[in-house]
Amino acid sequence: MSPNTFRCAIHYKEAVREILRMDYYSGLWRREAARRLCAFQGSVNAEKRAQFKKAEQETQWLLNILVGREALPAAIADAEYFSAASDDNAKALNMADTELNILKGQL
Repeated sequence: MSPNTFRCAIHYKEAVREILRMDYYSGLWRREAARRLCAFQGSVNAEKRAQFKKAEQETQWLLNILVGREALPAAIADAEYFSAASDDNAKALNMADTELNILKGQL
């Protein structure tokens, strides 16, 4: 085998080795991405579960008021409900703004 052919064989083997290395690390990153996606989905599900629980409690509270089980004056009940709703809306708006800013920063 000539020195040039031997050098070409080495270059070829180096390229194959680099492909194998990239495949290995790519596989590791795929696994890591899947793990991070699961963590993200778990976090989103926990938030949704908490929001659902809160909505259930608010619904039960309103039902109790409508049925007359709770004797809160209407003005106090309305003020508390609208204050809580306003706070939730402000938090949701702030979160949406933050998410948009983060996403726009990634462009």
